Amino acid sequence: KNITLKRDLYSRIQSQTAELSEKNEILTNQIRIINADLSTATSVQQGFLPPKNMIFENWEIAIAYLPVENVSGDLYDYYTTENILNGISLFDVSGHGTSAGLLTMLSKNIIYQNYTEGKKNKLSVSEILQNVNNSIIKQKSYSDRYLTGVLLNFDKKKKDCIKGTMASAGHPAPLLYSAKENSIKEIKYSDPSKQYGIIGFKDFDVSFPNIELETYPDDIILLYTDGITESINENSVPFGKDGLIKLLDRYHFQSASQILETILDSLKFYVGDEPIKDDITMIIMKRRKES
Repeated sequence: KNITLKRDLYSRIQSQTAELSEKNEILTNQIRIINADLSTATSVQQGFLPPKNMIFENWEIAIAYLPVENVSGDLYDYYTTENILNGISLFDVSGHGTSAGLLTMLSKNIIYQNYTEGKKNKLSVSEILQNVNNSIIKQKSYSDRYLTGVLLNFDKKKKDCIKGTMASAGHPAPLLYSAKENSIKEIKYSDPSKQYGIIGFKDFDVSFPNIELETYPDDIILLYTDGITESINENSVPFGKDGLIKLLDRYHFQSASQILETILDSLKFYVGDEPIKDDITMIIMKRRKES
């Protein structure tokens, strides 16, 4: 009896081992397929976005694009005519990961189409952003995700001055460093009660008023998503907007790419071993001096 029981037990163990091995192989293959799909999605999204570092006629631009997972819920874009920068945008889809990344790719085309058509029809950035909101509501179907974002449009240069207009949909206010005044301010509407709402919610009241701004040589515009300001250190203290303001104030004399690297190095030192929990995108735009 003991010999029979042992043989039966051994047979069962072999059978279960073979079954587990087969399931493990299936699982390994599924993981391999998922990783390959994610790698493809990452490549597609990265190729979908314009270059991170660009020199335009009046601007030097440097961009950090740091997904917390394989794909990012952030998106940015330039709007140009040859070497002239007409406009720039930065948007942030709620959440992160694959589903947020898919919405960025849908939204990028919608934003581009609405900007180019709006520019041709002489619409304000406020009207263009309203149209973006309406278009995304129609296209994103059942998804409960939403977007925040800023859209900037630049007029032709007059002497040293390039005038711009911005509209914001619930996004962190960009920072503007003025070389003439050696000061930093947020680019936001004068009456906060009249600037409200986000993109992508049907029957949700929104107001994206035009915000006027002027830039001169050596001025800097810093746009960012809240992934950077909400990153915390070991004491759970966020890096915060003040962290960006202090660094921009201290290192404004650097090039756009140098300022970007300085801020990223400072953020890395600040958070230490704490994990970054949200996608980070940061755009440094520095007005070029006359050649």
